[in-house]
Amino acid sequence: MEEYEEVFKDNNYCIKLYYKNINFPTLVAFSNREESYSSVRNFNREFGKNAFQKLDFNYISFVSNKNDWYQGVSRLAITRLNVVLKRMKGLVFTYGSSMGGFAALNFANHLNASYAFSFSPQASLDTCFMSQINDKRWQVESKLLLPFKSEILKGDLQNQAGIIFFDSDHIDGKHAKVILENTSLIPCDLKYSGHGSISAFNTIYGIKHFFNKFCIEHVPMDCILKEVDRVWVESLEYLSLNDYEKFQYKLIATDYKVSQITIRNILASLNNRRYPVEFKESIPKIVENNKALNEALLVKLMQFC
Repeated sequence: MEEYEEVFKDNNYCIKLYYKNINFPTLVAFSNREESYSSVRNFNREFGKNAFQKLDFNYISFVSNKNDWYQGVSRLAITRLNVVLKRMKGLVFTYGSSMGGFAALNFANHLNASYAFSFSPQASLDTCFMSQINDKRWQVESKLLLPFKSEILKGDLQNQAGIIFFDSDHIDGKHAKVILENTSLIPCDLKYSGHGSISAFNTIYGIKHFFNKFCIEHVPMDCILKEVDRVWVESLEYLSLNDYEKFQYKLIATDYKVSQITIRNILASLNNRRYPVEFKESIPKIVENNKALNEALLVKLMQFC
């Protein structure tokens, strides 16, 4: 059974520390939105735990058991977490995706985090703000969370360093633009990844690989991001919406094995008739070699045969 220290727990939030070494970096990972929380509420979604426990990191899971964008976090929770962080001698990082990505930014200043690593985050869910950028997602949640508290829009994160991973071709790009204007984060634009920037990044580079390179091996951030950009524009995910000839060549070279994001992008291209008719010959091979992917997407793909 795994050993951990329960730092804080109330009806809505649970913070656990998986300790390794006082000199190691400490990562505070915020859980993301979960559809099942509308009927089942638990603290099981410890974001990225399996990956980080294999690295030389102290890992802290900060879990919300409802889709509240961490709006109800108490001062006591932050105080207790800071008591733990002050014991550590390594750097502190925050990390999350979507709802968790917002929290990784929103609480970075309160936790004195050296860097925030945020995938597909929101700048705010305030109904006026969402209306201004024409983002119609999470309307039920946003109405329940008024007034929405965002350190980002307050301007309290101007000096916060880190990276924001997003798709500039997606509505997430509008959130990213506001976040970049109000922080010192560096952009990593994974165009055509949609709201799944973390899945895309994990596919083409790897979360563990990134954190090991930056936090353990101390490879400069700009060097890492140049490599990420190079790999991304050569990926099936990117090429599937950008360069058909290169996409088809790489598809054959990888034995038609693709990611869920690539399948989604293929469907978008087929719906918009971006591919020549002969591409239909590749569809059965793609479906056959990717049976582990989302079945509904594969069924939709087969409909184009």
